[in-house]
Amino acid sequence: DPASGWTQRHTLTRAGLYHRHADLNDGESNDYFGYSVAVDGDTIVVGAYKRMSYRGIAYVFTRNTPGNLASSWTHRAQLYPDDFGGGMSFGKSVEIDGDTIVVG
Repeated sequence: DPASGWTQRHTLTRAGLYHRHADLNDGESNDYFGYSVAVDGDTIVVGAYKRMSYRGIAYVFTRNTPGNLASSWTHRAQLYPDDFGGGMSFGKSVEIDGDTIVVG
């Protein structure tokens, strides 16, 4: 739910059941945390484009035990643009491929 400030990570098993792995949040409401989400292996990038008066932010989370689907996730970084002006909506789109993260 982007307006509530949290998102959940689930995996669909071969048996057709969903397994919840993580509740990720930034502790804020109405910042649209989770509006954009990208996953690559053991890393999740979550955008919150309404954070700080639409300046926006992207959060990076990594799995504590790489490759272990039952492992918990830890917040590792917050990404901001170099020119951090109001109304940028940074984090409205996110993508990750290996060690490269792109935030729009």
